[in-house]
Amino acid sequence: MGKAGNYIFLKRLTSILFPFSCTILVSIISALILNSFIDDTETVRYIVFGLSAFIMIVGTIFVYNADEPNKYIKPKRLVNNAFGLALIGFLLWRASVIDYLTTTYVLAPLVLVILITLFYEKRFKKIIVNEVLKENIDEDFDFLTNDNQATAEMLAEQMTSRLKDKYKDKILVKTLNYAKNSTNKLTEFAVGFLTNDKKPKILFEIIIGLDMD
Repeated sequence: MGKAGNYIFLKRLTSILFPFSCTILVSIISALILNSFIDDTETVRYIVFGLSAFIMIVGTIFVYNADEPNKYIKPKRLVNNAFGLALIGFLLWRASVIDYLTTTYVLAPLVLVILITLFYEKRFKKIIVNEVLKENIDEDFDFLTNDNQATAEMLAEQMTSRLKDKYKDKILVKTLNYAKNSTNKLTEFAVGFLTNDKKPKILFEIIIGLDMD
């Protein structure tokens, strides 16, 4: 996949590192505050450990039994929340560790990771579009007013035509879904860029908002 593959790999990596790092930072700060203002943290410790276990057990049962669990819960968010609570419980149990984790040697790299991953998350769309497409994503698109299905197909065709030659055999473009945004009143089309093989996998997607009224 060349450069695009590297960019997509970094995006997937940052999508894990960013929430995980934020969870650790919030847990450290929460444990520090609780330990500072509560004399006996044993009860709080048991509560957060219990909540962590409850979230993991109930969440896991739901994910494995629901037809479309991703509509209601994100597995990564579930794990992060449970881990964050468990970390708070552990830090309250071993309060001496809090002093070490709140040093510059720990907090500075943690904050740096958060800032770098956040920056890449914000810049990813522009980076991947410049690498994969011949033209700027802000160019005008042809579409049919009041015909979402036809427009969805047209957008996929137009985006396919904008693929650079080196990616035309590697990437399949398909409009995944569309829905009207109640805030800006635009109909937003999620155009997916997938692997061009027997079982296509979504590499990334771009949201295109159009005034369909």
